[in-house]
Amino acid sequence: MLNLSTAGLAPLFIASLVILLIALDLSVEAILTLRVSGLVLLSALLVAAALLPAQVVAELGTGHMHVATYFLSMPLFGFIAYLLLLLLFEGALARKLSILKKEQLGENSVKESVDNLPDGICFSKLDGTPLLVNRQMQEISYQVFGKKLVNDLLCARDIEANRIKPRTKILQREPLIVESNSKVWQIKIIHHGLVKETLAYDITLEWALYEEIEKITRANQRMNAELKVYREKIGEYTRLKETLQAKIKIHDRLGQALIYFRRYLEKAEKTPEDRRRLETLWGECLLLFDEKEEPVKVASAWDKFITTAGPSACTSWWKARSPKARKIRRSWWNWSTRR
Repeated sequence: MLNLSTAGLAPLFIASLVILLIALDLSVEAILTLRVSGLVLLSALLVAAALLPAQVVAELGTGHMHVATYFLSMPLFGFIAYLLLLLLFEGALARKLSILKKEQLGENSVKESVDNLPDGICFSKLDGTPLLVNRQMQEISYQVFGKKLVNDLLCARDIEANRIKPRTKILQREPLIVESNSKVWQIKIIHHGLVKETLAYDITLEWALYEEIEKITRANQRMNAELKVYREKIGEYTRLKETLQAKIKIHDRLGQALIYFRRYLEKAEKTPEDRRRLETLWGECLLLFDEKEEPVKVASAWDKFITTAGPSACTSWWKARSPKARKIRRSWWNWSTRR
């Protein structure tokens, strides 16, 4: 190795430094992952073994011989083989550490796992001091308040006072639902003794479905109200129609009775058959006024007949003062009292 020039020692020095850096990185990773283990000691020994060739090449380049004096007789091939052996050990250690990291949690594994969640999570003390805040919760804080989450109690006060960014909307207070950046978040707080957990769920799809259901519900309510009015109008129309038909029927029968009564009075010779037919016709008219379901006092058929027929043409017959009209009234009175 003494015959190597400075240009020949440079690649060896660079390779030694790379191997040393790899060994240092593996050692730090082993300490963070395993803390106390035989692999930590092995990684430390590997760092010392990787430091040796770098020190030797550095002394050969500067000419200040200390450790390098013991390796002057070492052939170049043996030095390169030593470096390759270190690389082999480092590769084996890196593979072993990768397997162990998958089997157990390291110091930052929980934080990394929480940061990868799609929902916001914040663990804090009762005074609002954050203990663990994932990436999504910080993004929500920036979207809603425009600043980093440093105290969840201050965030709650800002929500109550509506001190939020203009593009943010508070859709509901209980439970708290916030819309920001085209996403809808439901905020939920869970107490675990002295630790408080704040969760932010992404309910954008659920809220869209809820609004659609509310829209359909309001439309159904309007439709039900319109149907109720329509049913009331139909019922009123049906009652009016039935009343009108009843009035038409009554007036038709009364008109027939009055016409037949007038003809009966105008006849010079009245037969018993004519009288029976007249009595039958008036009896049918009186039956039209018969209501059997009245709970209180029921007016007589005659009173109903007088009430209904009062405005009609028979009034003039009843109030007439001619001798013929008085004779008709006496005949009618005698006939009604006999019935």
